[in-house]
Amino acid sequence: MHCPRCWVEYRSGFLECSDCHVPLASGEPPDISLFGNRELRSVAAALVIRYCDREITNDQFEDGFGQLWRWTDDRAVKAIYTAIWTTYSDLREQYLDAGYDQSSELVLFFERCILFLKSDLPYEWERDNFIGLAPFTPIFRALSKAAKKISGNRPLAGLRCGPDSKEDWKVWPFKNESDFLRVRAELNQCAEKSEDSPEIGDPRRRD
Repeated sequence: MHCPRCWVEYRSGFLECSDCHVPLASGEPPDISLFGNRELRSVAAALVIRYCDREITNDQFEDGFGQLWRWTDDRAVKAIYTAIWTTYSDLREQYLDAGYDQSSELVLFFERCILFLKSDLPYEWERDNFIGLAPFTPIFRALSKAAKKISGNRPLAGLRCGPDSKEDWKVWPFKNESDFLRVRAELNQCAEKSEDSPEIGDPRRRD
């Protein structure tokens, strides 16, 4: 038995995941080591969406991304995980604060992360790990003010571009605005083919 969301295994006799509160699925969880980078990006995007939807806590988000990190050589997965890590305190388990919806900078930040993970673009920034870095670059200064307004979330400490500081950081993790706009337009066109599909511009859109 395993949870179809977080993939934690359970012994026989359990019916529901204690963390996700969803019915358990039979059999073993999927072997993530057999996934390709495209599949891993899809799983990563789903984790970010669920975190934005407040379906999972920061600890559950970390547990899910931790599995992906071990089995992928895709720098985008590592970069996006470590950047999002800077938006919350890992000293306590918590859901994304409700104030997130009032911060346009953070909404756009999460939207770009999800859109990039839904794309097949290579990650071209030099920096791919934002954990433990001092907050002195433009992308931090732009986002930290918004994050400070959210109780329970620390500023985006460490989200900096370092050697990439002269690049178009406002569209990170995309390398340039044209790529960002093209991917968003393409995914919106796909969404329009289904009457039930929400707009891609909503960072909490589900697959």
